[in-house]
Amino acid sequence: MPINDLISVSRDDWLCKMMERDVFKVVFSENKAGPETSLKSLRYELSDLFSMSPDAFYYARIPSGEQFQLAYMQDLGFNVVDLNVTLGRDSKSQFSVRSDSFVITQWEDSDDNEDILDIALKSFKYSRFHLDPLIPNALANYIKREWIRNYLKGNRGECLLVATLEGQPVGFLAVLTDVNLGQEIGIIDLIAVGGRHQNRGIGKALVARFIELYAGKGFNLKVGTQAANIASINLYQKLGFHVEETSYNLHAHYRNKRLLHSATAI
Repeated sequence: MPINDLISVSRDDWLCKMMERDVFKVVFSENKAGPETSLKSLRYELSDLFSMSPDAFYYARIPSGEQFQLAYMQDLGFNVVDLNVTLGRDSKSQFSVRSDSFVITQWEDSDDNEDILDIALKSFKYSRFHLDPLIPNALANYIKREWIRNYLKGNRGECLLVATLEGQPVGFLAVLTDVNLGQEIGIIDLIAVGGRHQNRGIGKALVARFIELYAGKGFNLKVGTQAANIASINLYQKLGFHVEETSYNLHAHYRNKRLLHSATAI
C-alpha cells in the first residue's frame, strides 16, 4: 500500500506466519528521495503506520549508494543488519568447472526430505535474520528450514538441486528464475552444506551444476550473499561470478507500539 509518492508498504504474509507477528516490507519508489524531500511529513506518515500495529517487524533494502534513503530510514528507527552483495555471471562466460565427486540431482519429494530440512535448520549464520540481534537464533534457523520446505512442497522456486554422498543428502542449492528486460535470469536463492560435510567441495559442485544447467540454457546467473560471508564470495568469484551491486538490509522492530533498540528488549 502506498504511503506517499516515495514509499510503499506491503504485508509479507509468509513471514507473518513464520514470526507470528505482523511483518511488512518497505519499498522506495523509483522516484528517488532527495534532499528536497520533506522528511518531517514523511516521518509522521510512516510513524502513523508503524503505530497501527502494536507488534510488528519491518524490513527494507536500500542500494548502498543511496545515502539519503539510508539516512531517512535510520531516522525512522531502522537499523542496518547486513550489507548484501549481488554477484552475476553472463551466460556467455566460458564454463570450465566440473566436479564428479558427488551426485547432484533435481530433487523430487522423498523420505529423505527431513535430512534436507535438517541441513537448512543448522547451516546458516550470515543471513539477515541471523545477523539481527533482535531475532532469536532459533527463529532464524526455523525460517530457513521452512523456506526450503516450500521448495520441497513445490510452493516456491524453479527447482532444488541436492548433493548426495552414498545416497545421503549432504547439501542443496535452491533455484529461482526471473525475466528482466527480456533476459532470463537464474538465481541462487539458498545454498547450504551439512556441517560435517563442509570444506569437501560440495558447495562448489552444487554451484557448478547450477551453472551447467542454466548458463547452458542461455540464462544470466545471479546470487546474493552477505559481505560477512567472505568464503561464499570467494567461491562465486572463482566460478566466474563478479560483484554487480551492494545494498543494505534494514530492520525495525515494534513491540507494544514501542520501537525496540536492543536485544534485551525481547
